[in-house]
Amino acid sequence: MSPSQNNDSPQSLGESVPPGGGFKIAADLDSVQAPYIGEDGRLTLLRQIDTMFRSMAGNSSSASASIPQETLRLLPSITRTLIQFVGELQANNSQLHMSYARLQAAQENLQARERHTEARISSLQRENESLKDTKMKLEFQYHDIKRDIGEVERSYANIKAQKDILKAELDRIKLGATSDSDMQGSSKKRSRQE
Repeated sequence: MSPSQNNDSPQSLGESVPPGGGFKIAADLDSVQAPYIGEDGRLTLLRQIDTMFRSMAGNSSSASASIPQETLRLLPSITRTLIQFVGELQANNSQLHMSYARLQAAQENLQARERHTEARISSLQRENESLKDTKMKLEFQYHDIKRDIGEVERSYANIKAQKDILKAELDRIKLGATSDSDMQGSSKKRSRQE
């Protein structure tokens, strides 16, 4: 099968084959060769497989290769794509874990606030009930005091009326006593004159 007839060739995948049948590795792959601390073992394994394929592609000759040259040229681009994809997945996964941790912390914070708010609401409801009871007692006391004031005002009016009656009677008695004493004084004068 010739390279122009094979649909799996790098040319059909949009890659160019350098003159002389050599294989060109992307330059950006070299920047991600070293394993990173905390890197997933699968990504490290993909990096090792990529290195192995690149070595095979660079060291093989068309006559002595057990794997066809076209396949050897194609494998590093597949592993490069896989490495980039897995790297992006790991970055997204890390971001998701951090987002999840932030969300969990926010949820715990909200739950703590909710518990605090519920406790405060319960406390305020108890306080409100106590205030309602106090208000009701004060209203009863107010009505009792208002009734007592009414009774005191009626008693005051009665006492004032009785005082006015007694004063009028006292004035009449005084007037009667004065007239009696005047009459007696006049009668004594008459008796003396006689």
